[in-house]
Amino acid sequence: MGHHYVPQFYLKGFEFENGIWTYEKNGKPPFCTQIKSIANETNLYSGNLEGWLNNEIEIPAQTGIRNIRKHIIPTVDEKRALANYICIMWKRVPRHREYINEIFPEVAAEIRSEIYSSIDELALKSSHLTPSIVEEKKAFVATIIKKDENDLPAKYWHQNIESDRSVLVDILLGMKWNYFYNEKHQFLTSDNPLFYFKQIGINHEWSELTFPISSFVALWINRSPMEMTHSFRRNQIVLRRLIDELHQ
Repeated sequence: MGHHYVPQFYLKGFEFENGIWTYEKNGKPPFCTQIKSIANETNLYSGNLEGWLNNEIEIPAQTGIRNIRKHIIPTVDEKRALANYICIMWKRVPRHREYINEIFPEVAAEIRSEIYSSIDELALKSSHLTPSIVEEKKAFVATIIKKDENDLPAKYWHQNIESDRSVLVDILLGMKWNYFYNEKHQFLTSDNPLFYFKQIGINHEWSELTFPISSFVALWINRSPMEMTHSFRRNQIVLRRLIDELHQ
């Protein structure tokens, strides 16, 4: 069995009669399956990362998730654990791995430039670093970076998952949390459950995030209405950008 990028405890909130209905984008008909069989990949994480995700992220957030599903507002500590959970949910899914792959060439170019500059500075201070040696060192650096670009090691993605997220957590906790309960129409989740508008981000006065908690509960995080003082014209600009993004 592979590693779940969407936790099984979370998926149980969308379970129906001991199974979960799954819809794929490839046009195949929907089917009902066991939670253990979906949203996972073989060898997705290292053993250490899998343990860290379970012990440090998933388990601390389960009480808050369970309470929200029971219509109980989470405590301050439960809310912080859930904010942490949400940040990691964004990072741990395959779509974020693809995002890391997409931006890596740009990051690699910056790293290469910084290392080249360091080599040049050392060459100015040492007579042992002749021009031919300098070029040799730079060629070696370029080879290593190019190899990573062509076959991006999982470690970069794993390091990003575990990277400090305290700023993101504080931003989420500084926003307004709204809980929507609906017993008639079910909320859906996906292999990338956290939604926000990429062109706006999460630290703007218009920022908002949605995160389904179960089939009948959804979390909507946004700014307080008192803070949303933008004009109709600015609304038009944002909507136009969002429409353009959806058409890309």
